Amino acid sequence: EKATTYSLRIIELPDISEVSSFWDFMPSWQNNHAALLRKPQDLIVVGAYDGENLAGYGVAAPTTGDIPQLAVAKNYRRQGIGSTILQELLKHNRASTVRIINTDAACEPMTAFLENNGIEKSGSQYEMLKKLD
Repeated sequence: EKATTYSLRIIELPDISEVSSFWDFMPSWQNNHAALLRKPQDLIVVGAYDGENLAGYGVAAPTTGDIPQLAVAKNYRRQGIGSTILQELLKHNRASTVRIINTDAACEPMTAFLENNGIEKSGSQYEMLKKLD
């Protein structure tokens, strides 16, 4: 298997049609594209490219330390791309902490990725549904 070199670029938020296949779970309402597009000036988006192909991307809010989206295309996983994107986002962080909220607890690859990068689980939340008659 050949070693591929990825280039990192500061980019605009990619279109959902380009990146939704990267996701293992849908971003929560406060992390979804519509919410992020309301305040693009507060965000930095880093894309990892294999040539001209987007292999992964991450979104961060440097002033708050929030990372609302981080995803790698399924065929590019387990190659260090997510960790490389995370490290690049952290270079821009101006907050004293980093927060990744509302990841799906059932998504073991994301939980393992975060733990491997020193981001430990600090709380849990339940989805609550009410049936409307």
